[in-house]
Amino acid sequence: MRTIAFSDLHSFEHEDFSYQLPNGLNSRLSDCLNVIDKVAYYRDKYDCTVVVNGGDTFHIPMAMDTVVFQETYKRLENLANTSKCMITIAGNHDMAAITRDGIPVSTVYALNRLPNTEVVIGKYDVVTYGTCAFHCLPYIKDKDQMAKEIQKIAKVIDGWASGWTHIIMTHIGLDEAKNGPNEIKLGGYPLARLRKIGADKILAGHHHHPQRLGGTEIIGSSLQHNMLDVGDKRGLMIYDTKENVTTRIWLRNSRFFMYEIDSKKKFEKMQREQEDFRGGYVRVLLDQAVISESKVADVVAAHAKMYKIIPMMHMKSGIRNEAISHKAIANIGNMSVVVPDYVEHINPVGLNKKRLITVGKGLLYP
Repeated sequence: MRTIAFSDLHSFEHEDFSYQLPNGLNSRLSDCLNVIDKVAYYRDKYDCTVVVNGGDTFHIPMAMDTVVFQETYKRLENLANTSKCMITIAGNHDMAAITRDGIPVSTVYALNRLPNTEVVIGKYDVVTYGTCAFHCLPYIKDKDQMAKEIQKIAKVIDGWASGWTHIIMTHIGLDEAKNGPNEIKLGGYPLARLRKIGADKILAGHHHHPQRLGGTEIIGSSLQHNMLDVGDKRGLMIYDTKENVTTRIWLRNSRFFMYEIDSKKKFEKMQREQEDFRGGYVRVLLDQAVISESKVADVVAAHAKMYKIIPMMHMKSGIRNEAISHKAIANIGNMSVVVPDYVEHINPVGLNKKRLITVGKGLLYP
């Protein structure tokens, strides 16, 4: 049996690089919806029986824009109607609240109404199809509760009859998982403990960077969401339970590109890469003393879905770092995120770094 998995859709009317399509939809929301259509296409192409949604279907926790919900629900309804089985777990962006009667609800709660669909929110549950048991562990904020739910999985698998394939499907932070193209580890639940449970495969959402960690597959986000995702592959995953083999399907939609043009060589490099950023979102940090804005615009406008050209500012200190610059460009509107990186970069001697970070953020946002 084959399972097709997607995760971390973060369906939302994202503002950066967005514009209104002829049908009235926000273009960035449309990018998210198109992923659901791709899932249906590849499900049929590779004869997949089960569709797995690894969490963070929506972007804003505990709140829902009507258009975002309606459009996403319609696409998921089409997917569910044509699927034999669809499983969705709640992620941290689908944050669950516990009602007075103890029933967890979240922004994905209404997906329970979809045909052929199981939704798991707030606590562990198992969903079976054929001879496969999907042990679903959604996002759980309380660490003690999460540990108890994981113990339940171990007991259930241990007492299960033979002949079944056990798949843990989760949306929690894992300590071995890396994040983003720079592959930074942020910590989380010890993956070694999860492996000891004895499942045949672990499929995990939450971490946007697709990766394989032993018998664990980080599904990864199905599309890039912002400039911090530049260069990171995104797509879907197929798991063949019979062969115990996973296959990645990389998607080209909604890709971000960033160029820092401060020399003619870098401009020529961008010219050579025009086909690479076709249909993508391109941000250019430009030194206008090197090349004119009109020439850069001619290159990117011919291939990019949308582009922005930002004049490069020259700092008197001369202290620069390309990675920090890229992070700053990616987070326009929230420059405070780069202050800790900048302080670390200049490595001040005899000064309190934490104090400098506080002062820096205070200057940016008094």
